[in-house]
Amino acid sequence: MQSENGLMIDVGQVREAVDKADVFVIGFSDLPERLLIDTRSNGKQGPLVKVVEPLGSVQERLFWLGKERGDFGMPKSFTFFPWPHSVGFLEESGIWERIRGRVGAATDPAAAQQCDAALAELRQLSQRVLIDAALGHNFVTLWPQQQRGDA
Repeated sequence: MQSENGLMIDVGQVREAVDKADVFVIGFSDLPERLLIDTRSNGKQGPLVKVVEPLGSVQERLFWLGKERGDFGMPKSFTFFPWPHSVGFLEESGIWERIRGRVGAATDPAAAQQCDAALAELRQLSQRVLIDAALGHNFVTLWPQQQRGDA
């Protein structure tokens, strides 16, 4: 769906993915990193909320999950969705609170800590991208920077 501000995501579909998928990965438009949420838990391990590096395919991600969380086997459902908005809008839209609810952050201190750490990392990464863009680092600019002393 498009709006005057660009691509708009169907928040209802995102809520459904958060509510139903065992494992879901969120890709941000301005960050290469992904937010991975594995809602599965057992007597030894709780849910996982973690900022991870991007991989080349779903198969690679499933292989990564097998290495990191081998006790769980293959997830029954796996979803990836792009998030074309800011990390801040993830919070404002209520999706972040829904993620916290899905992993039991209100009653599980370890899940709450993972959520807090992941959100802090996403905010920091987003801030770094903004600073880099403003300074022209890792971005192509339309206008060349003027040297000091040029007038």
